[in-house]
Amino acid sequence: NYSFIYKPHPSASMALVEKVLGESKINDYKIVNDASYSFLGYVDLVISPYSTGLFTFAVSGIPTIVFKSKMTNKVTSEWRDLENLYCGLMYYIQLKDLDVTIERALHCEDLICNDIEHIREYFPDFNLNFSVKRVVMLMEEV
Repeated sequence: NYSFIYKPHPSASMALVEKVLGESKINDYKIVNDASYSFLGYVDLVISPYSTGLFTFAVSGIPTIVFKSKMTNKVTSEWRDLENLYCGLMYYIQLKDLDVTIERALHCEDLICNDIEHIREYFPDFNLNFSVKRVVMLMEEV
């Protein structure tokens, strides 16, 4: 028995959301538009077709499922780094595998650490400092 919070991505298709929820037999869900940080402490599982915002949850140790969709395929074909990042996640799946993956994700705590390590490798701790320096440098060029 699950209660779901759904935060739509600005480009999300509500028809796809309804399809996913319907096929997964999810009866109890809430759609929110608040910042993700406002409900971070209430989330036990994240499911997303495409969003860079899902990494906030994944690095917080929350199981994160990314299912492949037309949007995911379009974005990752144009942005190979994102495809490589998604491929390293434990639960980068086909939509048809969602039900099985939900059960697996809720009961496999040891795999969550692999996602955290993968993301930290991809975005090293010094990355924020590097990004700030890069922005300052770009602003000086203007």
